[in-house]
Amino acid sequence: MWELFGTVLPLDGGMLFPRESTSREVKELNGLWDFRPDGSPNRNEGFEKAWHKRRLAEVSGSGGDTRVESGFSAWVNGEKVTEHEGGHLPFEAEISSLIRRDPTKPCRITIAVNNTLTLETLPPGTIQYMNDRTRYPDGFFVQNIDFDFFNYAGIHRPVLLYTTPKVYVDDIIVETNFMDNTGKFISNFLTSTKEYVMILRPYVLYRRGDSGIKEVPEVYLVHLIAVSETSTYEDLYTLPVGIRTVNVTKTQFLINNKPFYFHGVNKHEDSDIRGKGLDWPLIVKDFNLIKWLGANSFRTSHYPYAEEILQMCDRHGIVVIDELSLNASLYINVNNICFPCRTLIKHTKALDHTRPVTYITDSNYARDKGAPFVDVVCVNSYFSWYHDPGHLEVIPIQLNAQFENWYGKYKKPIIQSEYGADALPGLHMDPPMMFTEEYQNALLQSYHDVFDQKRKQYVIGELIWNFADFMTAQAIHRVVGNKKGIFTRQRQPKAAAFILRRRYWRLANETWRLPPWTKYPCSL
Repeated sequence: MWELFGTVLPLDGGMLFPRESTSREVKELNGLWDFRPDGSPNRNEGFEKAWHKRRLAEVSGSGGDTRVESGFSAWVNGEKVTEHEGGHLPFEAEISSLIRRDPTKPCRITIAVNNTLTLETLPPGTIQYMNDRTRYPDGFFVQNIDFDFFNYAGIHRPVLLYTTPKVYVDDIIVETNFMDNTGKFISNFLTSTKEYVMILRPYVLYRRGDSGIKEVPEVYLVHLIAVSETSTYEDLYTLPVGIRTVNVTKTQFLINNKPFYFHGVNKHEDSDIRGKGLDWPLIVKDFNLIKWLGANSFRTSHYPYAEEILQMCDRHGIVVIDELSLNASLYINVNNICFPCRTLIKHTKALDHTRPVTYITDSNYARDKGAPFVDVVCVNSYFSWYHDPGHLEVIPIQLNAQFENWYGKYKKPIIQSEYGADALPGLHMDPPMMFTEEYQNALLQSYHDVFDQKRKQYVIGELIWNFADFMTAQAIHRVVGNKKGIFTRQRQPKAAAFILRRRYWRLANETWRLPPWTKYPCSL
């Protein structure tokens, strides 16, 4: 069976990441695609002229949308196979009946994408048409957004074509635990026809030297065999799995029953040239910098990241706070936030009861609607930046009060999920002034002094905003993007990067153990 795998809802059933094996073939459809923007007054002109049935270069007029907001539609050889609203998550479509068997006839895949944002999209936005012809040209409109990152358009992640046998492993659920200091796993499998599956070679543990330490770097669930009533189809799917347990107490976050302190970063999928597009050289560079910092974690602000990046985190021992694309919608509908929080958390727990859930807040602790339902409280604060700008002396008082108030009410461990200050690289001033590298350094140090007091009690982590400068919409308070990165958008260090590096490596030695990697560079 042929499946088209890209980035945005699955078919009924599971959706395993496409992997090559003796029973599965994967072809990457990346590279240079023919693109054609839609500049027509009639947004449906391209569809009316059936542009998706011909080469784009041959089509006059061009594509538009069929009221699929922030959406995606795909055609194979002129036949529509799927559509999707939203972004950042994978989708797939079964296209076996549309594949041409004649190798001399090309197979054309055509995709229409639309990054228009409305109140129903994630992230949300609004369209405002300017009808004053004394001030604006005909058809002029503004895309209003309530988030602070750039609304890129296009295909950001790989498009893959893959095959499966007629009967194949459709989904795998793995739960891990410890029994008498021995790792174990429980596996459930689903096939495309609900037949049964056998697992071969379930090796779990190995012993290193004479240390008596049992380590599980990864488990491979290999050679899964699906059997039907009439024939035997062999489907080989390899799934790397880490043996780990995660638990949360009133004051600690435990991984494999050991306290874990988050010292990491917030990141955006953003860079020069590629924008949000998946860029392997950049990914390797970023992981090298994360290791150089001594960071052990990051948050995927403000949307789910590409699976390829999460797989890299698994291989290199990086803990991830994986975020939904709800950042801006919370500001729009804050009065009703308790309802979506409760519903989303209940649904998430039903899908995976082993996974702690949090959400990011900067609201008043006494009136917060989401904190009662989460396992860990994540708080953003920008004292002496957005609040009391220029007054570094308020940080110890206000940050200490923040932690005491949140823990006093909810008795849950707290992560400082955002803090920071903009710094223009090369801008210096003494005494420290806002937007200088010295001010960014001083602000970080003031926060760190309070963190060191509270991490002995109930603060379980600190995530700097931000790993690197990133692009935003143009605004009077943004100088070619957000400059709160400790690295520039080109991944060159500011002075704050060295302060954070000294701190994170000290924390790595003090709070738990050195990361599984103590050397870099990073490898795939």
